[in-house]
Amino acid sequence: EPDGLMQALRQDNWKILRHRADQPWELYNLPEDWKEENNLAAVHPEKVEALARLAKGAHTPMRPQQEPDQTKGKMFR
Repeated sequence: EPDGLMQALRQDNWKILRHRADQPWELYNLPEDWKEENNLAAVHPEKVEALARLAKGAHTPMRPQQEPDQTKGKMFR
């Protein structure tokens, strides 16, 4: 399962997204709703399922963040 960060996938006119991995997918038809105000996931569950499969297959986990070694007496930003 993907980490807790936002995911999105676009195919043709459709876009799915979710803000966290534990939240449901949202579905938007971008030419008709470019502001993404009308979530169509309940109307087109088959489209959500197909795009979610693509998103899962394309997902690459993030690498852990690595902090540089801090030299004593030096300030890092």
